[in-house]
Amino acid sequence: MKTISCIAVDDEPLALELITDHISKIPFLELKSAFTSPKKALEYLNLYPVNLIFIDIQMPGLTGLDFAKIIPDTTQIIFTTAFEQYAVESYNHKATDYLLKPIRFERLLKASEKALEQNLMKDAVNSVNYIFINSEHEKIKINLNDLLYIEGMKDYVKLFLSTQAKPILTRTNLKGIQELLPLNTFIRIHKSFIVNRNKIVKIKSKAVLINSHEIPLGDKYKVAVDSIL
Repeated sequence: MKTISCIAVDDEPLALELITDHISKIPFLELKSAFTSPKKALEYLNLYPVNLIFIDIQMPGLTGLDFAKIIPDTTQIIFTTAFEQYAVESYNHKATDYLLKPIRFERLLKASEKALEQNLMKDAVNSVNYIFINSEHEKIKINLNDLLYIEGMKDYVKLFLSTQAKPILTRTNLKGIQELLPLNTFIRIHKSFIVNRNKIVKIKSKAVLINSHEIPLGDKYKVAVDSIL
């Protein structure tokens, strides 16, 4: 069965306890962690991306709507709130669903099934093993099996391929290019590098070896790399 990794975020401990209990009863949901602090949740996501986030809207410091603006568009969101007036705005943030408190299990199950359906559709798209990028006024097809690693350089990225010595340059940033790539294949190992996990030959304390290329491994990414690999 397809599983969806998720976290839950709510500054109210009792509300958080209820939603995590509901999640535990749904076999295709894999709850990775739960947070009463949205800032702590963001720190976690920087190291351990998930498919789905259940998040309260009204929270001190960082609202659920503000949170949604920060995370990648590829991450699904189900908002949870006691206030109906946020419904329209939540869908402007590409929300998968919007749950009113107190949240009934049947309602959360329905929202989760919707997220599962969207996730399966995304997998079908990701099964296409190529992307198109803009480079020097052309659209270039990149076979993902040939893509070794990507280096970010402010507003540009370099794509290094096994099929050619010279990298391909395109005007975007690492976040933008990462959203085009399947999460199960490409992982971020440094603030400036994304690598194809299938091409990793060796992991050192400070670097990852891909073919003859030594790519720096950032300290804050080490735990994530170890857990994924």
